[in-house]
Amino acid sequence: MRLRSLLAGLLAGISCGAVTAPVSPAAVEAGMKALTLPIALRAVVHMASFETPAILRPASSEPAGSGSGHAGLQPDGRRPPLQGRREATIQLLSEAADRHEVEPSLVLALSFWESAWDESRVSSTGAVGLMQIQPEVAAAEGPRLVGREVDLQDPYDNADLGAAILKANLEAYGSKERALAAYYQGASSLEQDGPYPDTQQYVQGILALAAQIAAGHLPR
Repeated sequence: MRLRSLLAGLLAGISCGAVTAPVSPAAVEAGMKALTLPIALRAVVHMASFETPAILRPASSEPAGSGSGHAGLQPDGRRPPLQGRREATIQLLSEAADRHEVEPSLVLALSFWESAWDESRVSSTGAVGLMQIQPEVAAAEGPRLVGREVDLQDPYDNADLGAAILKANLEAYGSKERALAAYYQGASSLEQDGPYPDTQQYVQGILALAAQIAAGHLPR
């Protein structure tokens, strides 16, 4: 689904009071509590409360370099950091999803589950940024999937590669469940061993969160 179509539908539903009733957040929280992740999401996320995505809107009106991630490079050639700005982070992730023709709600949910939308997050195993990508994965998949080396410290590159990996998994496996499982567990392990119990919990939690977001409710 294209980004503008999704956003238009969300905003239209909100304006006319027709937003779908959200799936119970308890299901999401239960999945999080059962799953050991690089970040203890339940310590930083109150899944019982959600906000409508008034900030989810296409085409930023900010001046170049103010945080959209596309323009205004710094003197060292990097894009400026998002610095925890929620609107800019959501816009950047949504645009990455749109470029790779993945549902924005799925990319947003995956990123939130992985890093709580924190571009500075580094896991105990070395996974980096918004999409929690391992450096060795970036070195191999950046040139293959996005045609260039990527800087995982750059949130634009991080989101772009994460969305590209998810898209490749969706095309390879033909289902969201298997695509997310491969993102978490790794393709070779998934094919050899099948999904581990924690992988299943990871997948179910992200899909529940994606449903919340698609219904017009962003996690706080």
